[in-house]
Amino acid sequence: MILKSNYSVKSGGSKAHHHPKLSTASSASSSGQPLHVQSVNELFTAGNPGSLSSVISLGSPSSREGGNAEMKVVEGEGGGEGETLAPPPVEPPQPVTFREDVPVESLEVLLSSSSAENQLLSDQSLATTANGMKVNRSVVTRVRRMFSTAELEKMRHNGALSADIRTVLYPPYCSVDQIVPGLFLCGFAGTTKERLQSAKISLLLNVTWELGLLRVTGLRSFRVPVDDSPEETIGRYFNDVADLLEANRRAGGRSLVHCLAGVSRSATLVLAYLLKYTTLSLHQAFVHLHSIRPCVRPNIGFFRQLIEWELRLRGGIASTQLVTLYRTAKVAKGGADDSSEEPEVVVQVAVQVPDFYATEYPRLLEAECSKQVRLYVMQQQQQQQQQLQEQTE
Repeated sequence: MILKSNYSVKSGGSKAHHHPKLSTASSASSSGQPLHVQSVNELFTAGNPGSLSSVISLGSPSSREGGNAEMKVVEGEGGGEGETLAPPPVEPPQPVTFREDVPVESLEVLLSSSSAENQLLSDQSLATTANGMKVNRSVVTRVRRMFSTAELEKMRHNGALSADIRTVLYPPYCSVDQIVPGLFLCGFAGTTKERLQSAKISLLLNVTWELGLLRVTGLRSFRVPVDDSPEETIGRYFNDVADLLEANRRAGGRSLVHCLAGVSRSATLVLAYLLKYTTLSLHQAFVHLHSIRPCVRPNIGFFRQLIEWELRLRGGIASTQLVTLYRTAKVAKGGADDSSEEPEVVVQVAVQVPDFYATEYPRLLEAECSKQVRLYVMQQQQQQQQQLQEQTE
């Protein structure tokens, strides 16, 4: 099915917005059924890649140049190599000023906090996430069993992997990018033994429920057990994660934050850290992060929580807001008693995006709108299938 749509944007640009109250309307989840995996190989050879497909097919690098407001989206194509956008020229990131005046406990004090005081530490023992995902409890404790560059190369040549999955094993997703001194960001494929050692990483933050933990001598490792779903409440970890990363930096350590692709979950936590411990606004932090790692794109639910986080930190002032766009999409008509000659109906789909996407990141705007429209169409198809099943029973 070809979905053809147009949209218009009413945005406040990059100026500060005063929000007495922020809407908390949730978007549809992008994740499918949970993957109950016990190893990386099992994860990548499983038949259902869960939320990874939606991340890879739409999370490719985007340009800050002007674009056409009309686009076509091919539903169900899955994100092959043809959908990957060419990386734009990357401008050098601007220097970042740390907020040394913001107090933070020492690393030792933070790690000795009671679970009642620290959500991150409390959830290290979770067996199931808040939205029902079964956490991968496997742990690597020996250096010789760490994921290596040789194993990564072997995975890249594994013909059993889909094009979507292979994409995350290559740049930009596997790249280990330094965002500010002492803080790095990458996808799973960047966490090889060789890269961790060469970057002298002392703290590893695994922002997934589906990948095992790495706990070896000289490396502190923690999990943020969240799914890449707009409905996931990742914001409950913002403060604890930001404090942990900053305490490690002030102690002279180096931190690496990763998820599966280094696009949404890990990028969201890095943005939350930058908001608390640097002078950057959310808009500025995103521009800085994107200039270094062009594939980043937090899902819209995460972005909403980042806006709420900025409002909390900045006394009710935010540098950006979400705007609602209306897209037209064709949805197949369903129902056993549907005798209409018209097989499809045209509907208006409301999507939300950060206000600065339209003027600064039109291709990112295109990707986010396309993703939300696809999710809407998928939901409609699932509802129709359920209705048909109920009618035939």
